[in-house]
Amino acid sequence: MSCNPSIGGLAKGTLVREVDALDGLMGRVADLAGIQFRMLNASKGPAVRGPRAQMDRLLYKRHIQGIMGGIPHLEIHDGAVVDLILKRRGGASSSSSSSSMERLSSKLDPDCSFQSGAQRAQHTERCSAPLEVAGVVLASGERVRCRSVVITTGTFLRGVIHVGSQSRPAGRIASLTSARAAAGESVVKAAEMTDKADVAAAKAASQLSQTFSEVGFRLGRLKTGTPPRLDGRTIDYSVCEAQPGDNPPIPFSFINLDQDSWQPPAQQVPCYQTRTTPATEAWVHECTSAGRGARFESGMTAAEGGCVEPRYCPSLETKFRRFPGRSHHVWLEPEGLETDVIYPNGISNSMEPEDQMRLLQTIPGLEQARMLVPAYAVEYDYVDPRELLPTLETRRVAGLFLAGQINGTTGYEEAAAQGLLAGCNAAAPDDPLVLSRADGYMGVLIDDLVGRGTSEPYRMLSARAEFRLVLRPDNADARLTEKGLALGLVGEERAGSFRRRQADVSATEALLDSVTLSSSAWARHGLNVSQDGVWSSAAQMLTRPGASLAHISAAAAAEGVPGALHLARLVHLSKGISLGKASWEGAQAEAEAHAVLQRAAAADTITVQAQADEGRGSDPAVAEAVAGEAGTPQAGSAPGDAAWLPTASALATAAYNCHYRPYMRKQRAEVAELQRDEALLIPPDLDYSILQMSAEDREKLSSVRPASLAQAQRIAGVTPAALLLLLQHVKRRRPRQQQQQKQQQDRAEVQPNPSTEAVVVGGT
Repeated sequence: MSCNPSIGGLAKGTLVREVDALDGLMGRVADLAGIQFRMLNASKGPAVRGPRAQMDRLLYKRHIQGIMGGIPHLEIHDGAVVDLILKRRGGASSSSSSSSMERLSSKLDPDCSFQSGAQRAQHTERCSAPLEVAGVVLASGERVRCRSVVITTGTFLRGVIHVGSQSRPAGRIASLTSARAAAGESVVKAAEMTDKADVAAAKAASQLSQTFSEVGFRLGRLKTGTPPRLDGRTIDYSVCEAQPGDNPPIPFSFINLDQDSWQPPAQQVPCYQTRTTPATEAWVHECTSAGRGARFESGMTAAEGGCVEPRYCPSLETKFRRFPGRSHHVWLEPEGLETDVIYPNGISNSMEPEDQMRLLQTIPGLEQARMLVPAYAVEYDYVDPRELLPTLETRRVAGLFLAGQINGTTGYEEAAAQGLLAGCNAAAPDDPLVLSRADGYMGVLIDDLVGRGTSEPYRMLSARAEFRLVLRPDNADARLTEKGLALGLVGEERAGSFRRRQADVSATEALLDSVTLSSSAWARHGLNVSQDGVWSSAAQMLTRPGASLAHISAAAAAEGVPGALHLARLVHLSKGISLGKASWEGAQAEAEAHAVLQRAAAADTITVQAQADEGRGSDPAVAEAVAGEAGTPQAGSAPGDAAWLPTASALATAAYNCHYRPYMRKQRAEVAELQRDEALLIPPDLDYSILQMSAEDREKLSSVRPASLAQAQRIAGVTPAALLLLLQHVKRRRPRQQQQQKQQQDRAEVQPNPSTEAVVVGGT
């Protein structure tokens, strides 16, 4: 897995759920190997939350290899690919030496007949490639014939690692040193196998980079980095802040979300947090001012801006240069249960090893920490992703697909999303999986890369998605699993789980839509609603500020409307489900709702753990009202059964769907407005510093100064949110300018012309 032993995060967690919805392995294996689960941004709206889990590196590797080894018809061949076997379309094959490349003609294969519509247009473009792949050459000299190849080189494509002033060709530093110093025997054995593969991969990837250059691909150079590895036995955790996982933990895989009783199989452990200090910043500044540290291919250091590194995961040198005077988080993350190796997330750098030791002494808790492996930076080649089709097949070589960091992205989750799409389309090129920006973050990712390209490591962000209220982590299955089923990607187990969950979501939404009260009735129970006589459903009430399912269900039950008591059964599932600022668990509403459930339980109709105060006796009127809704609730039973109760995850998705209904309509209108006003001209003197957008958006727009909204949309890295702000600002500014111009014209008309002679009227 990646250098950081974790899966998910903000926006990245949504990608993991989307991979899982298409029956990819990442989410399922993360649930098996996770040693801490947290929902990031839990206090904010559901659309911007991000499931994240800390991994046991060895467990993750074991489970991935075990599952892959059991897949029917999958043959795994261990070897390093050093070259591609290419051939002219319809001609003989050849390895890709420069002399052979010159002999290859660009004559096109005339056979380009496909089904119809988008597929025909897409494959017509695909057939314009003058070359096609015919196989790969291994370091052993073996030639493996095939019709499709997916290249996922990570940071190994002409990779060079920098440990201070020392540099050498590689994609990453071997993990064997840290494993031997602070890990068990099984971890050491796994590290030995990985290290051998890394050495072979580094040699092979350099030759592959030459191949890409010879074929004519546009190549760029990017940089990433990693922090030092520390011996956890030498860290003083007493001065650090403990970061426990969520209880109960929320899994990644929808198959596990279908089980309310799910618990992670691996032991759960805490992470810890500390921070940099002014002494840390002073020491980094002293080292960089003296010119110590790595010098990249540009001849400059990181502090001098000598490399293009991830904007949202910068090195420590860059953090202090861009944000002077700030203290930065350092998260102490365990690499596994059988090792004492700690990953100090947040202090990636390329300083000299002895300077790194001094740096650690300035951070609380790390003063005596033993550094097992120093931090280092990696420079590597990438292919301009505008060389790709939306299927991730290259435009220059048919049958050749690229995925991951070779396309300019950063992150394990972005790589997994691309790998799944590239693998699917490589296996079935005549029936491709192409996702739109409205389908998922995967569609946004591919569209950004293929359409705009990238000049810096691309990280998925929720701000990049104009439909982000729809593209939530909780509904990835509803958006994508049907597409996977149609293509044969989804297995029987997931298909069954998907259908059960969707039935639960639909039935819950129908129940929320069916429970209706007048505005005066809702208001009688303290809900914020205009008393205009209009009837509103429970689903509509979920869009109101401060409304909660507990409060809404209690009000409906007290009014005795049909379906109200069935709705009240859902309240005990609602704990931990939040709409952000509008929490499910307002104290008074929670007590009232549980009192309703307690009284219903006294009538032997449902079973629930009452949380209301003692002394609230059973209410005969309530018991009589629920007599027609008898049955013990049972999660997972079929909708329509008397005992039906949805799973907690299905309830959450249904509630979020209801909550976002009006906002989704507004979002669609905003997107339509952007598309309608593409030709809008942008004033050349526009001051972007006054616009409330991200620093990245402001920087890119100020640098390019687009002449129109259409041109602004083509700038790599500019988000839809920024484009909408720009559109609204220009539209507001235009009437003011027109009014000012009219006022100037009016003043010019009433002022006397100095060239006109004075006329005197009157007698003498």
